Amino acid sequence: MEVSASALYQIDYQKFSAPRLSGEKDDRLYRTAQEFEAIFVKQMLQSMRKTVQKNDLLDGGFAEELYQDMLYDEYALLMAKTANFGLADLIYERYEQYADEKTPVAQ
Repeated sequence: MEVSASALYQIDYQKFSAPRLSGEKDDRLYRTAQEFEAIFVKQMLQSMRKTVQKNDLLDGGFAEELYQDMLYDEYALLMAKTANFGLADLIYERYEQYADEKTPVAQ
């Protein structure tokens, strides 16, 4: 029995738009997935920022870079929560089956 490659990668996107997260453990898992997505989005934004040419007239030095880094942290977190990239949903769907297990938290 052969399965086509496109059938292996089909994702049911309807389930991602449904309300979720009834329990505390699920809430923590989804927030963690969103934070991971925010890290990914921040790296994407940093790569985009590197392509913008700077000129000496408006260069703010180290303080500007520090501010922009913090600003892009917040942009990434906001985008992860509102832009619906789908990475957090995929991570949540993958690991929610393990959330019910009683596993010790690494310290």
